[in-house]
Amino acid sequence: MIKYFLVLLYLNLVVSLFIPSVLFGFEYEHIAKGDQLRKQGKVKEAIIEYEKEINDYPSSIDAYKSLSYVYHYELINYDKALELYLKALQIAPNDYGLNRSIMYLYFEIDNIKKGIDYYELLPSIRSSKERYAFPRETIYKITEKMTTDETIYFCLKYLKMNPSDYILREILVKIYKKQSKWKKAKHELEMMLEYGGNTGEVYFHLGTCYNNLRCPEKAMDYFLLAKKAGTYVPEAFFENLRKEIDEIQHNKCESKEIPDS
Repeated sequence: MIKYFLVLLYLNLVVSLFIPSVLFGFEYEHIAKGDQLRKQGKVKEAIIEYEKEINDYPSSIDAYKSLSYVYHYELINYDKALELYLKALQIAPNDYGLNRSIMYLYFEIDNIKKGIDYYELLPSIRSSKERYAFPRETIYKITEKMTTDETIYFCLKYLKMNPSDYILREILVKIYKKQSKWKKAKHELEMMLEYGGNTGEVYFHLGTCYNNLRCPEKAMDYFLLAKKAGTYVPEAFFENLRKEIDEIQHNKCESKEIPDS
């Protein structure tokens, strides 16, 4: 009896898996074909495959994403891309990647207000590992008529919402360095490191900050990291820092009491 039951269970499983695939094909089959065609530069053929996937599986968010991507980045057809993004949004309103793509599209077409709406939405639907930032050109447009204080306020407001935005931190670093506020500039650079901005440029600017804060050993460490990362650091910087470090060591030795023999 048990064997009979197991046989029935097995046959039921085979039928449930095999028959739908025969009758309707495999989900993602057209997406895979479309991706392959797109990589070969056959964009029109790729579109046909993505559309087939949507016809077979109307709720396929991946098919909508792939099709939207083609119109957005390959064909630069913003109207069609936005239409597809918004259709996909009806299926998956809290999809982080989808909402982020819509944000960037709005920024690209200079609809800054709508772009900011999506920027403000993203923190509530992203995971802790996901990063995004204002496009550099968009920030320049937003802040070009602002005073320095207004620009600082804007950056700090949105960094509170999205601490990973390295573009906002870049702007603050530039302002603080110009104002010789080295501790504040250093803080922004260290936050960039915390959120994954381990670049030679960040290391170089940290070296500059520590140099101006009279911390030659720290400055040396960061200049060496910058050089290792491929960023040009003038040799004179290292020579001057070595002299400062040697002088500090010399003064430390002189300040110590020499015990009687």
